[in-house]
Amino acid sequence: RLCQLAPLPPSPQPPADLGAGGPWIAAAAWLLWLVTFTWGAALARRGRESALTGASLAAACLSYLPHMQLIPSGELFAPRFLYLPLLLLLPALGEALARLPRSRLLVGLSLPLLVAGAWQQAAIYKSRSAYWERVAEHDRDDARALHALGNAALEQGDRDGAREAFERARQLRPLYSRPWVGLAGIALAEGRTDEAVTLCLGVAERLGIVERHEEAERLLARADALAPN
Repeated sequence: RLCQLAPLPPSPQPPADLGAGGPWIAAAAWLLWLVTFTWGAALARRGRESALTGASLAAACLSYLPHMQLIPSGELFAPRFLYLPLLLLLPALGEALARLPRSRLLVGLSLPLLVAGAWQQAAIYKSRSAYWERVAEHDRDDARALHALGNAALEQGDRDGAREAFERARQLRPLYSRPWVGLAGIALAEGRTDEAVTLCLGVAERLGIVERHEEAERLLARADALAPN
């Protein structure tokens, strides 16, 4: 992870491929991070006028570490919350903008572009389906994304779309239990209890093969609850 270039692309996208020069580019990026943090900390101790700007730089640098997910923080938590601490950079950005030559033309041209860019990126997170569709754009064979798209389709009342996504995910990764459970849920909702039980038993058998016994037992208990004996 330390060899990735900062800043990362939006989280649904795979990390940028830096090619053969990747380690050197990443090293330069991390050196820039270290210089910025050190400079910000020094400014924060210097005096009242520069304290807020320096503290803003230092805090934003520190908040970038969880954003990098050096310790993975989950597909839901990361995009929803890890960007927020980067707002600590706003005082430093405000100070930098105040030092730029004041030009109404520059502001008039740049602000619409910034708003449009932010609007486009925010659209990635407007719904579960929008997020996972963006993930699937980069890997059509991502069973995890297909399962999530199936859940999104269920939320919208589209059982046929959900069934198609779950089936595709199950074909790609037969030992991935969640699509099987999703299909079992659809079968149960449509009154096909025997099929739901068969699906639960099938995934329990596969989980037992890879020694995921606790999850297999949970699914067997669910199957037994659906059809006792």
